[in-house]
Amino acid sequence: MKTITVAASKNDTRAYAVRKFSNAPDLKYLRKISPDRNELTELAAFLFDNCPPVVDGYYPAFDHASRVVCYNGKTEAYMMRLEGRKNAEGYIRCYDLENVPSKIQDWKFDVIRHDQSDTGYWNLQAAKMLGAGVVRITIGSSEWAAQ
Repeated sequence: MKTITVAASKNDTRAYAVRKFSNAPDLKYLRKISPDRNELTELAAFLFDNCPPVVDGYYPAFDHASRVVCYNGKTEAYMMRLEGRKNAEGYIRCYDLENVPSKIQDWKFDVIRHDQSDTGYWNLQAAKMLGAGVVRITIGSSEWAAQ
């Protein structure tokens, strides 16, 4: 049965502690989860099937094939104008951002709550992505797009 390791809280009875870095005493807590695949939404099932074995949410994936890249259907130019960034028009012209899709390079997965089910966790992550306006997701060579 496939499992994916996610970030957990210190008080989670199913979590285990690991060192954040090999040369530091700081700990982080992880938990292995395996949801009921039949109860996942379409996007949650895609995420579970294609995410790397560990998505603890704190650091970007060094392996580019493991990166969860989310697109919102807008361009970088649109987002810069929306944010009201200083000198936005200069950056847009300089880097030709008018047609570059806006993306989140590494989606940060939430910490699982101690009382949350494995299936509920994945469905909630999928709902948060959709709530953030994500319309397309790529993980390595796999792709999901909203209908």
